[in-house]
Amino acid sequence: MVHWVELNEAQRKRYEHLRLAMDRKVREEIARRGLASSQMVILEALLKLRQVCCDLRLVKGEAGSTRQGEGSAKLDSLLDMLRELVAEGVGCWCSPSSPRCLRLSSKHCNGTPIGTSS
Repeated sequence: MVHWVELNEAQRKRYEHLRLAMDRKVREEIARRGLASSQMVILEALLKLRQVCCDLRLVKGEAGSTRQGEGSAKLDSLLDMLRELVAEGVGCWCSPSSPRCLRLSSKHCNGTPIGTSS
């Protein structure tokens, strides 16, 4: 199942700012060292952009962004879907993309009808 989630305003702004900075950094690195020798810079840029899309708190310097709707449109959407499934008596399994993502989502699920398991 594919579920499209639109980034919230804070994520959109951070993504665009980071995208422009990473584009410049990657292009400069490729011009300086060539494509084959620039793979780590390219992967770093992709990782940071992916982190912004998942949750702003995953990106260094965004730890204070924890208000509902500001940190993660993706997490907010996931929690809404999980609440619906739990209300219908349906169980599900989610596999976050990183240990930090798992900690963030678990923090929101523990102590609720959603719950978590290790």
